[in-house]
Amino acid sequence: MQFHHVHYSGDHVVSARRLGNAGNNTPYFLIPTFLVIGATFFVLRLDLFLVQLATMSLSFCGHVYLDRQYHVEASWLCRFSWFKRKQQLHFLHHRYDNCNFAVIDYFWDRLFGTYRSVGTS
Repeated sequence: MQFHHVHYSGDHVVSARRLGNAGNNTPYFLIPTFLVIGATFFVLRLDLFLVQLATMSLSFCGHVYLDRQYHVEASWLCRFSWFKRKQQLHFLHHRYDNCNFAVIDYFWDRLFGTYRSVGTS
């Protein structure tokens, strides 16, 4: 976590190229994910378990992909207004590390009071 927030902090939140996997914090997010998957394996029917597994996997991949695109200077997604808006919200997380933890949707941030809009920075 420290690598990501040290390299992308303050006003330096974008780089000309992707940094690779140095300091990758993915394993820390996978621990609770595996715990949830393991627990629900014994509770859900097989078909529901597979749907949950597919949904969590796609969500996780989307999270990682968007986070990488937010930090690349010339991302192909910059042509979309929804991406620029979410990118600005994500950059607030790097400036104030107590808000906007989400990358895809800010529902949980709003629910837990950690959402900060771009205008209130």
